[in-house]
Amino acid sequence: MRFLPLILLTLPMGCLTEREVTEREGAVAGQCSDYLDNDDNDLMDCDDPSCASDPACDAASDNDDTADTDGTNDSGSDQYTGDMYLGVDTSNPSYPTQDNGSAHAALNYGCDPATNSYWYLFYTIGWSSGGELTLTQTGVQYGWQEDYHDVPASSYGFDENGWWDSLYLALPIVSSPSDVVLNNTTTGDVGTTLFQCDQARLDTLSFLLRIINSSGTNSVCTTWGEDPSFFSNGGDWPGTACNDVWQ
Repeated sequence: MRFLPLILLTLPMGCLTEREVTEREGAVAGQCSDYLDNDDNDLMDCDDPSCASDPACDAASDNDDTADTDGTNDSGSDQYTGDMYLGVDTSNPSYPTQDNGSAHAALNYGCDPATNSYWYLFYTIGWSSGGELTLTQTGVQYGWQEDYHDVPASSYGFDENGWWDSLYLALPIVSSPSDVVLNNTTTGDVGTTLFQCDQARLDTLSFLLRIINSSGTNSVCTTWGEDPSFFSNGGDWPGTACNDVWQ
């Protein structure tokens, strides 16, 4: 019984928490990026003014493993916040690559004789809400035009943090104009095309692609093919001149 007071006095010394509370956040290396409120002032990591000078909170640096192509700091937040545009992000490890390891081009298209269909694959930096593709036979007089096919967004993969998105469209080939259907994501109509699968026919085509950003407030436009200048007035979108000729 004579030892009881001594035991009672030492019990509080043994009641330790899982971490040691420091006098300020960042007093110990790594505290400004450990997702803990180390000084118990209800401010964690970079939200605490004590971490303002810590490298993990330096707005001029990017210390995580994601691409930062728009010049903003993405430490603590990997979400892309820049403008959407047609392009390639070779610095982002999640960006799709081809079988040879090189990054996919932003604009890909062709004709597949095995499936008797045309295919189109586009990549953007930033999420999109879809695109509209016009096909026009400018290389012959009175050429056929399909204006326009909807191109679904995220149809060939996307980055969960918005760094890149894909748009993919496949158009089976039909032999009669009456069988042509414009792809429509709203009505569910599955598109087809009259253009046959041969290089001579492909060489007569011109294309206009308009891609709309994820909020529907802005769009980018590009043309390519036999005569991109055909779309100099923006096609069916008055006031939206498409002067971006894809090289």
